[in-house]
Amino acid sequence: MTRHPLPLEASSHLPFSMNAQFDIDVARREIQHERLNAWLFERLADLTASVALYRLGDDPESAWRAIPLKDERTFPGDAWVAERIADFVEAIQACVRRRFRIRIAGEERRLSSLAYETPALDRLLTQSDIQFLRRGLTLLPHSARDRDGRWRAVLNDIGDATLIEVLEGLGLLEREDDDLELRDVRWFIKLARAAIEGDLGDSLSSLRSIVAVDGSRVAPPMAHEGKLLLRSAQNDSLAFRLRLAHVIDPVYLSQWRDAAIVRKWLEDEGMLKDTVDPESTLRALASHNWDDQLPRIGDDDLRLIRDAFAELDQELQEELGPEVGQKIEVDVQRWEGSKRVTDAGQPVNAYLPASIEDRKDGWSKAAGGTEGLSWINPRYEEVLRQPGRRRAGSDEPRPLGARTFFRLLGAETAPRLITSTDVETRHGDPATPIASLQLIAPQIDALRAFERHATHLKRDRLSPDLLAVLKDIQRERGLGARRERARALLNTLEREWERLYASHTTADAVWSEHTWRDAGEIPPSWVANAMCEPWLTSENGKKKAPCELAVRTPATEAISGNNPSLFAFGLDESDAASAAIRALGIQTDPQVSEMVDQLTNIRDQGGVCRRTIGDAPVCGHRR
Repeated sequence: MTRHPLPLEASSHLPFSMNAQFDIDVARREIQHERLNAWLFERLADLTASVALYRLGDDPESAWRAIPLKDERTFPGDAWVAERIADFVEAIQACVRRRFRIRIAGEERRLSSLAYETPALDRLLTQSDIQFLRRGLTLLPHSARDRDGRWRAVLNDIGDATLIEVLEGLGLLEREDDDLELRDVRWFIKLARAAIEGDLGDSLSSLRSIVAVDGSRVAPPMAHEGKLLLRSAQNDSLAFRLRLAHVIDPVYLSQWRDAAIVRKWLEDEGMLKDTVDPESTLRALASHNWDDQLPRIGDDDLRLIRDAFAELDQELQEELGPEVGQKIEVDVQRWEGSKRVTDAGQPVNAYLPASIEDRKDGWSKAAGGTEGLSWINPRYEEVLRQPGRRRAGSDEPRPLGARTFFRLLGAETAPRLITSTDVETRHGDPATPIASLQLIAPQIDALRAFERHATHLKRDRLSPDLLAVLKDIQRERGLGARRERARALLNTLEREWERLYASHTTADAVWSEHTWRDAGEIPPSWVANAMCEPWLTSENGKKKAPCELAVRTPATEAISGNNPSLFAFGLDESDAASAAIRALGIQTDPQVSEMVDQLTNIRDQGGVCRRTIGDAPVCGHRR
């Protein structure tokens, strides 16, 4: 464009000069405020827009200086001229916006079909990237951009083209590795820097944005997210053996400014470590996503896991133990018919065998050959007896024994209680629908006594493993073996009562009216099953349910007589105060109120003691 200045003392901020036959004052210092001069500004706008459009089609790199910006429309000292220049800029931009055409790859593109990137993403995007992010748009080619970057200011000003911001650009990290395989590690570092400086660290940390030394792409890992990121390899560590750790590409460790910014962010967020420590390794193991293919841990790695736990304090051990026990598999044994088979299983779902629990009258004795239960392989007693990494006379933590270690991992020594997966909620408060056909007698009796019909249970607990063992004890042919297993089960429940069962002896029956409304308490499912299954034996050798029996004490004899069919075999005064015995509905020394009720019954029956236990008015829930 020919550059002839306006015949004025003041100058505009336009990127070019312009001249015309303006009517000026006598002093030749100012433009007259008249229609002719306004009309000349309008014609200059038409001319300038035409030049800009021509250059967009012929030499787009040079076109951007012919398109004025809104920030350039100011004119000091003369408000009328300033208003004409503002109209001048607006007219040019409107015309360019409407008639914009540029040839890209042999095809004309309108402004609305173009995409361009924010400065932080400069030269990071390709046409393939634009197709992934905004299908149908075309990236403004670098050949069409001027070196000063005015092109971006113009596109920002006139609108209609699509600006790709950093947050949207991060979406490229969701592409498959094959689609990004030609990108150098420096490309990923530059993109990461753009995100960090754009305060998008949270978004970046959820994407596979970091390149490892082996060329793989990983999300910047925190230990609680199942991965570790290290400066250098430590091939003998547990983290590397279980493939929980990645070594970062060495470019991240260079003095290059972009790399230094990304590296500092990784370090500040605790994502990049020099070495692996026990807590980080175990947290990574506890939270790693194995895609339903849990690692089967060999003996050497199991000892390394054991040694890592030994380094933690008790609170951390108890926090991480069950989580790790859910993410690994070890050798377990199960009964199939009369045969014991070896399989793989999670410690958190297994029980300790007698040899590891070091108890002959425990849960394993009670369970016998019950199918469906998993038991930690007894061989681990010897495997974990080895000293691990601790050297004689050292100050290192003493290795954990098999019993302590597997208990940390969630292996149990008593039947587990679980909650039903069939739940409904009211305002986030869960309850289980009552399945009438699955109710047990004491639950039915309790529900019938309520004034309001209950439809759901809260705080109910099930124990499929306990029920399976109760059924198996009943099938035991030998009287002596059946009594020994039943006694072992009672011992187990009593021993673990406070830890596992004391807080789960009632369930809340509820009904719904906007929220759950209480109807009353009933025995939970696990208690009802244990009360009413005939797994105990009376003194005369008959199978009986606990709620049909009594503990033999002077008080129960005085009330119920000396009928051996009414008393549980092997239970005496020493068992009378047991919370487990009472919860199972076995009659013990009565409370004062119970004695008054019994005497009243004797009186009403004409002085004859008609004992209800064993005569089958049924299993009732005694509190």
